[in-house]
Amino acid sequence: MTGAHEEGRGGDHRPGPNGRLEPGRDAAWRSLLFFPGTRPDQYAKGLDSGADVVCLDLEDAVGQADKERARDQAVELLGGGTWLAARSAVRINRVRSDPGRRDLEALARAADRGPDIEGAGARGAGAMTVLLPKVDGPGEVEEAVALFADTDHDVRIVAMIETALGLEHAMEVASAPGVVALFIGAVDLAVELGCAFEWEPLLYARSRVVHASAVAGVQAIDVPFLDLRDREGLVAEARAVARLGFTGKAAIHPGQIEPIHEAFAPTPAELERAHGILEAHAHGTGGVTVFEGRMIDGPVLEAARRTIARASEEKR
Repeated sequence: MTGAHEEGRGGDHRPGPNGRLEPGRDAAWRSLLFFPGTRPDQYAKGLDSGADVVCLDLEDAVGQADKERARDQAVELLGGGTWLAARSAVRINRVRSDPGRRDLEALARAADRGPDIEGAGARGAGAMTVLLPKVDGPGEVEEAVALFADTDHDVRIVAMIETALGLEHAMEVASAPGVVALFIGAVDLAVELGCAFEWEPLLYARSRVVHASAVAGVQAIDVPFLDLRDREGLVAEARAVARLGFTGKAAIHPGQIEPIHEAFAPTPAELERAHGILEAHAHGTGGVTVFEGRMIDGPVLEAARRTIARASEEKR
């Protein structure tokens, strides 16, 4: 598509107070890089990769025999004085499972008794970002948030939509207190839906996640691209989800970060057109303005501003 929809590629979602989005606040998360909870040594490498968020994974990347060890290492890393609240997250196990409950309780205790989280400002001003897998409804989000109610740090929830029930309740989940993003776990979701893990079979699910995120004013993060050898395929898929309205894409290897950022950045042609639209409007007479044969209205102007804002974010 062209016009305003193309101009708005990737959106301009920014987290505000209580997890909602406020234009002009923090930049969107273009990338979220997972690393195994059993490999805390990879945390610094994840930060060095340039990923907007680095996520310690206690779920899929950790076998059942190593769950407790990974949890202990997560708590140690959190309390070690190197954790950057603005760029770090933890994916726990399913909230209503025994490992998930233990994960949450351990993280809440660590946040409460640990030192200030670097980059979080004054004590109490920081927020721990937690990814909740396989969320079926808002109740699981509420249970997670409640465990942090008596700590000195807020919790920011990334709710993972990877079940059929979660997809059905995506709107309510996105609107739950504390949620800053929806994350489509399309691999697990494809299994539940009985569909192929491919673009067309999952287009409805992706669109529903984007819709719910936009209504709630939270970010939308796409599933990782699994073929580490296919850079062109990664860029093509990242550009496609950006056009669809996702604000970012997850990654499973540091080498995927630069291609993802490239895909979410406006192209030179898009940036040139955005500047042209704003310039034409600025020199207009106050009535209807036409640029390259197309009418410029409010939504087109807003899309052009977002395109320029995304280009500025690339320089951060």
